[in-house]
Amino acid sequence: VFEKAPRAASKIKNIEKAIEKKDVHELLDYAVSTDKSIRLKAVDGLGKVGGEGAFNLLVPMLRNTDVECRGAAAKALGNLGDARALAFIYDRLNREEDSSVKQILLDSMAQLHGARAE
Repeated sequence: VFEKAPRAASKIKNIEKAIEKKDVHELLDYAVSTDKSIRLKAVDGLGKVGGEGAFNLLVPMLRNTDVECRGAAAKALGNLGDARALAFIYDRLNREEDSSVKQILLDSMAQLHGARAE
């Protein structure tokens, strides 16, 4: 367990640097990590950096078996401001059983509707 922590901390720093540099490709690599903390941090970063690659990874992540991953993907899609995400978020909202993820989906929909109106 202790051996893994320094590597995870190093990867988190790399993700933060990738966000600063707006390096979508590096974030995409980390977003498919087997380490959930790395994956969640990268997904959050994709929501900040954006781009077609981010959108294309985040949409299918709405169907992830992990509740936290679905929530992170929904939040990141809302942060992207890409109105194309509305249909996917709405579809997920109709299928989602977890109340915390439902709330994130609703928040993201509201955020995207606001971005659409501007």
